Amino acid sequence: MKTFSVVLVSYHTGAILFESIASVLSQKNITQLIVVDNGNPSPIVKSLRNRFYGNKVFQILSGHGNVGFARGCNLGAEQATGDILLFLN
Repeated sequence: MKTFSVVLVSYHTGAILFESIASVLSQKNITQLIVVDNGNPSPIVKSLRNRFYGNKVFQILSGHGNVGFARGCNLGAEQATGDILLFLN
């Protein structure tokens, strides 16, 4: 069975970010969700870490600032381990 890595680049996304993450995590065969924090406010990043802490599928990359969408996708892709890579925008 194929496994999927999902890369989601986020820059000041808002509440829909949490809904999107929950939706991805509810899908079968998703083995990795990489959220690339492209400069969200620190309370959002903290909330992401707290809400999804311990979920073995969830991963957040932050600390690089807003490097743009394409570079954010590349940062996420470098961490992907699934058979199939999906960019969720």
